[in-house]
Amino acid sequence: MLVAALGLAAAHTACTEEPAAIRIKTPRSGPSGSQADLGMPPFTKKGDTMQLKVSAFDDQDRYMGTAPVEWDVTDRTVATISQSGLLTILASGEADVIARTTETKAPVEGRLPIEVVIAERVKIVQPQVPEGERLELPMGEFLQFEAEVVNDRGEPIEDAPIEWTSTTYSASIDPDGRLEGRAIGSTEVTAEYGRATPDRLELFVTDWPPGKRR
Repeated sequence: MLVAALGLAAAHTACTEEPAAIRIKTPRSGPSGSQADLGMPPFTKKGDTMQLKVSAFDDQDRYMGTAPVEWDVTDRTVATISQSGLLTILASGEADVIARTTETKAPVEGRLPIEVVIAERVKIVQPQVPEGERLELPMGEFLQFEAEVVNDRGEPIEDAPIEWTSTTYSASIDPDGRLEGRAIGSTEVTAEYGRATPDRLELFVTDWPPGKRR
């Protein structure tokens, strides 16, 4: 009977040695190993890397240490990952990083969602200037500029905040892209966003319109 009892105890111990859950940890992970609570920001540069690790937990959510896993990514056009857990960013998009245990009776899986937003270029979409013509604005008049940012796949990045500047005192432009003609002359309006290639548009400020001279 004693031998049988010892056998059952050993079997129970062996069962509890296997993790009930695993969590993928990043250098920014909190003590629980959960990245979701921290609001992981999107990756913004092709070629960025991040070393990922795995923590194992038992059926009572107690930390058990690390666990041997195999790594994968649901969309390999967005990122790739080595079997040592080194994540490499390739292109804009969304994907899940997957870790699966390799030394358990049944595979235990952990996932980490990632987002990649690589800003490629800025494009001024308003005002539109026909080819061969120049953009003019009388002094004291206003003109609304608009621009969009596209990623490395040619897709627009929603709600990307544009930084507007004007090269001379001939015009001033506010953070929302509203430009005012201030003095006769030319200026270059620039729309910028992060690492994206900026866009520029030349504008000529002309004399006051009839009846509006200050």
